[in-house]
Amino acid sequence: MLSKNELAKEIKRLEAKNKSLKSEISMIKISASYKLAQQIVERCKSKVGLLTLPFFIVNQFLVRKLKKFIKFNGHIPKHFSEEDLGIDITTQSYKQGVSVLIPCYNGEVFVNRCLDSLAKQSLPKALVEVIIILNGRLDNSLNIINSFQEEHPELLIRVESLEEANVSRARNQAIESATREFSIFLDIDDEISANYLKNLLDMAKLNTVVFANIKDVLIYSDEAKGDSGKLELSNQNHKLSFDDVMPLVSKNACKLIPTQLLKQLKYNKTLKSGEDVVFMSELFAKLKPQITLCKHFNETFYIRHVTDNSVSRKASSYEFCVSQRLEVIAQLDSLLSQQTNKLSKYLLLNFINFQLNFVADYILNNQESYKILLQDKRLNTINFDIETAINRKI
Repeated sequence: MLSKNELAKEIKRLEAKNKSLKSEISMIKISASYKLAQQIVERCKSKVGLLTLPFFIVNQFLVRKLKKFIKFNGHIPKHFSEEDLGIDITTQSYKQGVSVLIPCYNGEVFVNRCLDSLAKQSLPKALVEVIIILNGRLDNSLNIINSFQEEHPELLIRVESLEEANVSRARNQAIESATREFSIFLDIDDEISANYLKNLLDMAKLNTVVFANIKDVLIYSDEAKGDSGKLELSNQNHKLSFDDVMPLVSKNACKLIPTQLLKQLKYNKTLKSGEDVVFMSELFAKLKPQITLCKHFNETFYIRHVTDNSVSRKASSYEFCVSQRLEVIAQLDSLLSQQTNKLSKYLLLNFINFQLNFVADYILNNQESYKILLQDKRLNTINFDIETAINRKI
């Protein structure tokens, strides 16, 4: 039991420590949480506990505010330490490491190659979880995955399923299931270089998106292959700007993203294509994370296998090249109207112009479709002049 003098000193110390927060005491509600209520009940059992109760509640409120700050910024503010707060900012509510998020539709031909690239990762397997979302018609993918898991028990693989074939729903479910601090997206027909996860994770921070390089393996037949698509960045010491990595920003691939950022967003389930452009636009425009390159950027690759069935090589059609692009533009335009930040506006305008150029290229090569375009009611929902985009191409 404290003496009167000791009690007076303790109260005086607490008053000094919490002086700047006294005005916020009224904002605290006893019913904030069951755990907090239990702590309060314990303090009410003694006179000293009662006297210090207001300061205890204020400190709980302060810690909650600081946790929110840390969750987004990835560091503790000056004049505080992890010991002061009783938390470890490196773990938060997530486990250490990387969640690999893989939507899988008709993936039986590719799944072994994809998983093999994960088994070969130089990052310790204890830091990796693989989440595969089977969506749509079931093929032999699940049996292949189960066999692979038996051969590689050190690699944690979790498989979930959706009846509907919808890549956005599959990615949303994978995000919800992610338990590691950071996440990457990987398509079932792609793979990653052996150093990929380690080089990304080495640069990871809770408020930063880390970029890797990308390489397309062009497959025209079983025998003819070639490489393209690599992004060469010779100087990695200068401050990275979005212009440096603009070809990579709107892609699902080639980036490590804090999981707590991903869980604040959803892929648009109604878009038939371009859902990655809209999602990444929201990520960078709304949440405004920092960006950096992974270690050894020019040797760290997300490897896309581009075939005749790939989305990027779909047969040219009005539906894909015009209708679906207008739907994406409408989403980006709506997001643009909400922005005040110059960098966010700049990014969105870049993405919109890319979609407009896609439309313009199609119309120039299929001029009979121009009349159809002018009658498209979706033109009235966006604030951009398609004619100007077409004229720029002429």
